[in-house]
Amino acid sequence: MKYLALFALLAVAAGAVQLNCDQAPHVICSNEKLAKLCNAVERCPNLSKPSRRPIKDAGPVNLTIYYETLCSDTREFMREQVWPTFLAIGNIMNITIVPYGKANETQVGNTWMYTCQHGPDECWGNLLDTCAIHLYPFVTYFPFAVCLFLTDGPIRDSATQCAQQYGMNFQTLSICMNSTAANNWQHEFAVQTHSLNPPLNFVPWVTIGGVHTDDMEQEALLDLQSLICNTYQGPNKPPACGMKNQL
Repeated sequence: MKYLALFALLAVAAGAVQLNCDQAPHVICSNEKLAKLCNAVERCPNLSKPSRRPIKDAGPVNLTIYYETLCSDTREFMREQVWPTFLAIGNIMNITIVPYGKANETQVGNTWMYTCQHGPDECWGNLLDTCAIHLYPFVTYFPFAVCLFLTDGPIRDSATQCAQQYGMNFQTLSICMNSTAANNWQHEFAVQTHSLNPPLNFVPWVTIGGVHTDDMEQEALLDLQSLICNTYQGPNKPPACGMKNQL
């Protein structure tokens, strides 16, 4: 029977066999050879094969925050957006923090010298966070960095309180801050910040997946949680994402 359908699509004219593909889809799709001759395999559900490429679930949203430790706008962002969002949906986020902002560096011999937008204490705070990032795991250094923004008072006082709160050895941090390694780590953050495209012109500066736009920046400042929830393409969104959409 399958050859009858094939014969029905073939017409003999002047001794040559001509293909007639102007037939009903179910007729063409009734035989794989017919479908191939008419280039119709993909339009035949009974013949087309599903893609063999593995389907990979999208991973967490990669959020990078470029900041300064004494920036008032960063303080508000960390307090009102970053920390609450992390507590609510931290399982669908990969957060990277880069403490440098609008600082400038000058090389003197083998050492990098820094000037910061809000003065020497900010340079001190940036270097403190740099050491924390390199000496401790994320679960320790990130809450510590946020704690500096959540705690009122001079940053040098906040630093000792926050270090104690998160089980960090402040003496170890202090030794690190005076080391060549810390100076080089801060330089690496400087290079990373100065390499941004578009260039950083506001602090905090946010990228998602390495990308920055003005609209993204404004949305992050106003409602970071919704931005992350809407960006996340993986399975099983946290309940907090649904709750946020219902508000």
